Amino acid sequence: MRSFRIPARIAAVMLTLAFVIPQTVLAAEEPVALSAEDLVLEQDSLLPEDGSLLSGQDSLLPEDDSLLSGQDSLSTEDADTASGEEDALNGAKVESITITNNPEKMIVGKKFKLKAKVRPKKPKGQKITWKSSDNSIATEDKNGKVKAVGSGIVRITAKCGGKRTSCKIKVNIKGVITIIDDDGRKEFRKKLLPIMKEKNISISTAIVPKWVGTKRRMTWDEIAKCKKGGAEILCHTLRHHDVDHTLGMTEKEIRKEYEKAKRILERHGYFTDILVYSHCTGEIKKARKAASKVFGCGMVHDFRHINTVDTDLYFLNRYLIEGPIAERPWEMKEYVDKVKKEGGWMIWELHCAIDRVDDTALDNLRDAIDYAKKQGVEIVTAQEGYERFTNK
Repeated sequence: MRSFRIPARIAAVMLTLAFVIPQTVLAAEEPVALSAEDLVLEQDSLLPEDGSLLSGQDSLLPEDDSLLSGQDSLSTEDADTASGEEDALNGAKVESITITNNPEKMIVGKKFKLKAKVRPKKPKGQKITWKSSDNSIATEDKNGKVKAVGSGIVRITAKCGGKRTSCKIKVNIKGVITIIDDDGRKEFRKKLLPIMKEKNISISTAIVPKWVGTKRRMTWDEIAKCKKGGAEILCHTLRHHDVDHTLGMTEKEIRKEYEKAKRILERHGYFTDILVYSHCTGEIKKARKAASKVFGCGMVHDFRHINTVDTDLYFLNRYLIEGPIAERPWEMKEYVDKVKKEGGWMIWELHCAIDRVDDTALDNLRDAIDYAKKQGVEIVTAQEGYERFTNK
């Protein structure tokens, strides 16, 4: 005959209800004083034939025979308490984690604190950890504060309890403006060099090597004087082909012309990684593909968009400002406001030799430059804009 120890809670109940327990269970003529802590009963005499401890009542023995195995059986309240204690020690299971406030876009230099929601709840003793996919674009701290440090697209990942989630953030450079005058005309020295000196900025002149020294175009000596005066020298293709001519060329032929134009500029001491397409040739795919093998970027004609991280490096947009500075000066300020708010690189395109770029238009250009400076939008060279735009 085997014996076993009854837990204190069960023993206390049995003592309270002793008057209803059959004599066959107690097996004694006189009441027996039982200790709640060390009551030992015989198994065969404890269990009646019908399997219930009390007549007409549910059995106090658990269905899994934990009582017979020497384990305590707990009430629902006790089980909940134990579960809560276990959660506090081991951590509740995380089902999901979600970032609730993705900014989607940021500007270099700005900060933003991300927040994450853990379901059903964040386990005690566990923290949400944060990780940036590229610290050259955005950094993060242990509290989810993100700082935009460079142009590009980055993912910030949040982790907790074995679950993770992430959000994509597009980081644009702080708004800047570049001014480029096309074709290397003699009027550049007369109309734009004085503005450069007056406003302490640089304006670029895009040179067509095969046009240098021809009618109304600057000579190499005049280009050198512009360079000495603070102008930036860029490449504007070899011969300034139009779309029809370029369409009739193979990609290899286009590439060879780009390479030759670059070599000529380099021989004269002008090193540039920037191509300004002629006319609308930048819209031709094979021209862009050829440019990608020779230059770091390519600028197209008159697409009025601000260049952001989504912009193709070989399809950088320029904004033709001849009409606005001559007739709609307020439009210039609207674009300055936009680039300040959204960030990015805005490139102003100009042909200063044309008649509409008169004294009034040049005064409006001065006003637009002053307004940009007042708004904190820098006027930078094409090379500086390119380096900021590409994090170089």
